[in-house]
Amino acid sequence: MGHPNPPRTVTPPDDNYDDEPAGYTRIHSLPSQLELRTPGHGHSRPTSLITPPNSLNRPLFAAVEPTSAKPSSPTLLLPAHHLNIFPLPPNTISDLTPSLLYRLSRSLTYSPDFPFRNPDNVISIPLTPEALRIWMKQYKNNLYSKELHSLWEYSPDTQNFIIKCMPTPIHEKIANYAIVAVVDALRTHTGMSIYDTGIDLCSNTEIETTGNGNGSGGRRIPDLSIQVSLHPLENEKVFTGVVWEIGFSQTLDSLKRRARMWFSNTEVEDGVKIHLVVLVHVFEDEAPEAYLDANGKAIMSRDKAKRTKWDWPSSLFEGRGVLEEVSRRGGVKESVKESLKKEITEMLLEQDEDAELMPLLLEPLGARLIVYRKREDSSERSPEPNKHVEENDEQDDNARAEDVEETVEEEEIASEEDDLGTEHSEETEQDSEVVRDLPTQPDLEISLDSDLSEHSINEVGDVESFDTSLTSSDSGPSVGSPVYLTNERSGDNDNGDDNVDIDVDDDDDDDNDDVGDDDEDAVDARVGIEQTHSIPLVHRNVPLAGLASQSFSLCIAELYGPLASDSSITTHLWNKIPLLIRPHAEKQIHFPLEKLAQAVLRNRPQMRKRRARDRAERIVDQAWADAVAVEQALQKGQQRLRSAAEREKRRVERRVRKIGELEDGEGKEENEGRDDRGTQKRVRAGSRRWL
Repeated sequence: MGHPNPPRTVTPPDDNYDDEPAGYTRIHSLPSQLELRTPGHGHSRPTSLITPPNSLNRPLFAAVEPTSAKPSSPTLLLPAHHLNIFPLPPNTISDLTPSLLYRLSRSLTYSPDFPFRNPDNVISIPLTPEALRIWMKQYKNNLYSKELHSLWEYSPDTQNFIIKCMPTPIHEKIANYAIVAVVDALRTHTGMSIYDTGIDLCSNTEIETTGNGNGSGGRRIPDLSIQVSLHPLENEKVFTGVVWEIGFSQTLDSLKRRARMWFSNTEVEDGVKIHLVVLVHVFEDEAPEAYLDANGKAIMSRDKAKRTKWDWPSSLFEGRGVLEEVSRRGGVKESVKESLKKEITEMLLEQDEDAELMPLLLEPLGARLIVYRKREDSSERSPEPNKHVEENDEQDDNARAEDVEETVEEEEIASEEDDLGTEHSEETEQDSEVVRDLPTQPDLEISLDSDLSEHSINEVGDVESFDTSLTSSDSGPSVGSPVYLTNERSGDNDNGDDNVDIDVDDDDDDDNDDVGDDDEDAVDARVGIEQTHSIPLVHRNVPLAGLASQSFSLCIAELYGPLASDSSITTHLWNKIPLLIRPHAEKQIHFPLEKLAQAVLRNRPQMRKRRARDRAERIVDQAWADAVAVEQALQKGQQRLRSAAEREKRRVERRVRKIGELEDGEGKEENEGRDDRGTQKRVRAGSRRWL
């Protein structure tokens, strides 16, 4: 006779099955469907999958255990929107991959809120030269590809791997403006193609560094560099002395530090000695403290706009949250993700065009041109003035240049040194008066020929005003001594002085460059570095008045080396210029400032599109992480339920087998009992017979 089945009680699933009483059995079914929905505002506690408000601060992927008698869909709380939406810079170079390098550079460039940039608007990773060589073996082909080659630098002296901003449409347009200006000037003055002049304009091209001779190699990449072939051309020697640096999304101070880095001329390869740096600083105005409606009522503060600009735009999707929208479009698929990015990008551009987006994709732009020059030391140049000013002297120079033998050059140099104490010719005396006659132009010689070591910090600021006073003089510049701010500038400064003053004040207030740079400017002056230009170009997306007749210029000879402190071409520099270029060496390359201002603003639409795409990607990526987290949690919940059901099934099967075994054992015992009783009867019967 078998025992009755033990009582069975249905209970919620639990992971701890070993502690269950032996008489309890779990029987439950899987849910038929898991529902995604965003609850209304009246829900005090989430009862299903939700997209939580930003104020909730719950642990990542938290789950509420079901309490009903029958298990249902697991209730999950999505994480608050405090996830890091930017890529994290690696602590070591071994964690840096080409894809991460690209994403970090893109964040530096198109995300004003990117928090991991240093004061120089770059990301620096400590790295020894040996570690760099080992790391580059793995990614060398990627690092020198078209997409990545201009995004990184390495300084062997500081032993830092540097991640830079990528070239933006604004960078590209300004660099193209400079290239066109140089090409047009050379074609006009020489009548030759740029390819025949031996002058190469290099955009985002690597300049190798040597680490101050320590044997370790590095690289720097200016936005634009000008490389020239030196005389004689047969030697195939090239020289780079002029670079352009275009700063966007970085402070003016960091851009100036970049210029000083070039002037240090340390750790650069042979044939590179920078003496002229052109800076174009493009900056965004600060966003307003509050955004107002048409009636002047505040809609949102600036800080709140920054905090909420990464939120999911449910208004674009008829109030649907990210989970509902993803589920509606077919689930977590890459095609769904890309379609969401595209739609949000278009929405951001439309709102920005209507000035309804908070904050704007691109705040109003301002721009300033700054030019630094380093003159050739007086000890390095010949005291003899420019012979090529007069026609007969120019012929003598050309004849002397054709004879390149060292003996002839040494004789000429010796003769020049012998003439130091003698009286010069009439032409020499006329030119020397410009250099030596302090009563005639005292400010000129004090600010240029001296090292400004005796001047106070306040007097250093007069360097910039030197050009205006020089070009506005009645006598004008001396023949053969090129100047770098055209005569039109002085007159136009009077006409547009108010606009310039407004922009200068605004720019200085925003960047605070004048207050902190006085000491550095004084140091620059002592080593011969001059800030010859600081010209505002654009104010709040509007080119300043008076730029049409102004231009910054340099003479062709300056491409081959620094001029003397009186802007003359030294004999040393003259001998470096190829014969085909010498007749045109003193001619000017003009950079019209009005066109430069237009170049700054020309690609604003492209910048807005890049910013919109970047913001849309980060909005979707953040929301997508929530959707993926929910899907993973659902899958884990389903897996737990399936595992629970399978374990329960196995438990039931084991219990059934055990019950069967018990029943079989009882029957066997009964049979064995009958056999024992029969044996005993037979034993007793046999005993009687023997008796």
